[in-house]
Amino acid sequence: MTNAQWSFAYEYVRTNDKYKALNAGYPSMREKKAHARRMFAGKIMSSPRMVRLIEELRADIRAVQKLTFEQHLEKLEEIRDMAMNRGSLREALKAEELRGKAAGFYVERSINLDVTMTIDQMRERARSILESNPQVRRALGFESPQALLEAPFGQDREVIDIAEHAPSGVETRD
Repeated sequence: MTNAQWSFAYEYVRTNDKYKALNAGYPSMREKKAHARRMFAGKIMSSPRMVRLIEELRADIRAVQKLTFEQHLEKLEEIRDMAMNRGSLREALKAEELRGKAAGFYVERSINLDVTMTIDQMRERARSILESNPQVRRALGFESPQALLEAPFGQDREVIDIAEHAPSGVETRD
C-alpha cells in the first residue's frame, strides 16, 4: 500500500466520507472536476485491497473500543425506545433506520448516467434500472420494463418527477 492509499483509508474510516478521504490521500484531485473525483473515488473504493484495508482498520477500532455489532444494535434500540417514550417519532425512526443500515438492510448506491447516450441506449439503461428496482417501476407506473421501451418520447409525453413518485425510503437528489 502507498502512503496515499493509507491516508485515504484512514480518513475514510475516520469520517466515512470518500471525498474527504480523497482530499487526504490524493490532494492533487482537489482541482479536478466533480465527475472525475467521483469516478476516481469510486475506483479506489472498489479495489479489493482497499476494501480489506478499510475493514481491517474498522476491526481495529472496534477491538480498541470493545464494540460489537450486537452492542451497537442494542444501543440504537435503547435510543429508539427512549425517543418513542418521549414521543419523538423522528428520532425514533432515525435510530431504527441506523439499526437497519448497521444490519445491512439498506444499500446506498448512486447511478451515473452518460449524457452522451443515444435514445436507444438511454431506454436500455432505464429498462435495466427498472428491472432491478420493481418498487421504482411501480411508482412510475410501468407494468414491466418492456412498457418503458414502448413508451412514447416527445413533447406530448408528460415529464415524471422521480422524487415525487419515489416509494418511502428511496432517497432522490435534486
